[in-house]
Amino acid sequence: MSRPLPSVADLGRWARVGDAVRVRAVRMVFDDVLALDAVDLDVAGGRVHGVLGPNGAGKTTLLGLLLGLLAPRSGSVEVLGVPVVRGAVLPAGVAGFLDAPGLYPGLTARANLMAVARLAGAGGAAGSRVADALSRVGLAEVADDRVRGFSLGMRQRLGLAGALVTEPRLVILDEPANGLDPQGRRLVQAVLEDLAADGAAVVVSSHRMDDLADWCDEATVLAAGRAVFSGPLAKLAAECGPLEHRVVVAEPQRARAIAETLPGLTVLPSPRTAPDTVVVRGETAAIEEFAAAVVGAGAGLRSLAPVVSPLEAAFVRLTGGEEA
Repeated sequence: MSRPLPSVADLGRWARVGDAVRVRAVRMVFDDVLALDAVDLDVAGGRVHGVLGPNGAGKTTLLGLLLGLLAPRSGSVEVLGVPVVRGAVLPAGVAGFLDAPGLYPGLTARANLMAVARLAGAGGAAGSRVADALSRVGLAEVADDRVRGFSLGMRQRLGLAGALVTEPRLVILDEPANGLDPQGRRLVQAVLEDLAADGAAVVVSSHRMDDLADWCDEATVLAAGRAVFSGPLAKLAAECGPLEHRVVVAEPQRARAIAETLPGLTVLPSPRTAPDTVVVRGETAAIEEFAAAVVGAGAGLRSLAPVVSPLEAAFVRLTGGEEA
């Protein structure tokens, strides 16, 4: 996800925020079940950071720590420069939800947000903040409908609107893509981009690689409670290892023969319904060499695409999904 170069004002805001999240060597155990083991995490202002992992990897536990709903068994957690300890009150500027937004189903969308805005000390600006937030998440037309009639995706967007009315510096969202249709995903993406552009830090968990690619600048991958990767998306994609590619050609037999002669390339069974397709597995350099050889031999290269994205392949590789 590309970002515009920061302005002088942006840099000033980011400098004040600094590392919005700082987690060091956190360990969490529930009834002898290790949920997090020596996890580190850093998220700076102006960044959208994804937290990924299979079910049970520790994503929700980590986000619960950042929201002050849990206290670490050992290690340290800081949000906006304030330590998170048992019984402590989070600093102003932290917003978000865990599992699902906490909403009053008998109230309208507007009334739900007005309650949040007043608790956040919005005062006379509460009405304008609420109207702006509803518009940004695409719920302005249903502002006066009761939430009990909302779909899951609409509730997710209303939860995000609840974070917006507090004018946050740190937003923490647990699986906000649940129930979203394509239009809802685009709205959420636009809001996250705006938050980061304004200098806020965003931490978002998801099990969808397309969300990660569209929404995030960087990511932490959890597996069995441990952070097996943390860094920029480009670096994560480089962890993918050999990839399977579908190669559509005019002369598949000729292309297959070429692939069988190239080192570092494995020819896999082709789909029965796609006789013009050759499936090969290898590192990027080997795939590129194969494509060049097919073109050079005049075998009619029509398309070449990975079976799964590099990000998804890296996720599977890092979390042990291939063995599972």
